[in-house]
Amino acid sequence: MSVQTITVLFVTDEVQSHSDPLAPYPTLAERDAGQMPEPELYEDVPPHLDVHLQSWVTRALKEQESLARSVANRCRMTWPAAVPTKPSGTFRRIASGEAIARFFRGDESVASTRMLDRLTVLDAIINLHPAWEERHDPTDIWFERDRYREWINLLAELNDLLRDCGSAWYVDGEFRGLYRRVDPTATQAWRQARQCADDAGRNLASRRRRGRRSTDSIQIPALATPPQ
Repeated sequence: MSVQTITVLFVTDEVQSHSDPLAPYPTLAERDAGQMPEPELYEDVPPHLDVHLQSWVTRALKEQESLARSVANRCRMTWPAAVPTKPSGTFRRIASGEAIARFFRGDESVASTRMLDRLTVLDAIINLHPAWEERHDPTDIWFERDRYREWINLLAELNDLLRDCGSAWYVDGEFRGLYRRVDPTATQAWRQARQCADDAGRNLASRRRRGRRSTDSIQIPALATPPQ
């Protein structure tokens, strides 16, 4: 019987540190070439975040029709009072929670008198959620504490989701809403500095390959940590 030896190589912390949590996961080719992808900060809801966000909103509004009604009213949302059901053709009413879920699915029958987007509605759900008040309830009964913990866990899940999908927004529990990760000007400045460094590095490598000596000094901008 032959014995097979399996060699396991562990990635060092130095290699892992180059993988930005806001960047796409590097392909094997990118990793081998040492060309790690840069962060992609999305202002709106990109397709790879869309379906996950729909699921999160549905869970956040479960048994929270009062919250859904407040969000819909504050966001000035409108929708048909009733829709036909299949196959009977009878009509049924649409509650606020269902209307918001339809809005996140892109249902054009749910509209607003304002220029409304999905992240604004998401921010309203976070800000108006009743669990914030339950934290300060003087009665502090056990099921309210559990609901508050469930809400915090749900927010943490949303924050991880936004980060993994490269959203320009994150959840701030202290201010109860979505806030921008970094100023767009700072992001652009970082990208320009990164490009200058890459260009300078390629220029230096090209000179070394040609075997030339030069007294010119190449200034490589010091790069800060990518904006988080």
